Parts: sequence; C-alpha cells; structure tokens
Amino acid sequence: MVSGRTLYGGDLVQTIHFMNRRHYWLGGETPIERAEQSEEGLAFILDMIGAIDAGVYL
Repeated sequence: MVSGRTLYGGDLVQTIHFMNRRHYWLGGETPIERAEQSEEGLAFILDMIGAIDAGVYL
C-alpha cells in the first residue's frame, strides 16, 4: 500500500480504490489479490506500480 500511495500523492482512498480494482494486466484480478498470492505476485505489483509511476500507460 505504501508504494501505491506514491501514485496518488498520499491519498489513501484513491490508493485503496486502485488496489481493489480488477485490472486487465492481472487477468481480471485486483492488485491486492495478486500481491497476496506469492512473493512473485508482490514483485509484479511493485513493478507495475513503478511502471505507472514512470508514466507507462496501463
């Protein structure tokens, strides 16, 4: 959640919305679901957040 908050300027409500919204890149899963599945899932979500923060359109 801490990494996700950087995307929304520290806005916790927007971060929670992002983490609980189903996403195409995740095969319809939410970021929080993927992150909780495994270490690889968590790493993927952290990379995804980094890509979004760098300006990659998802």
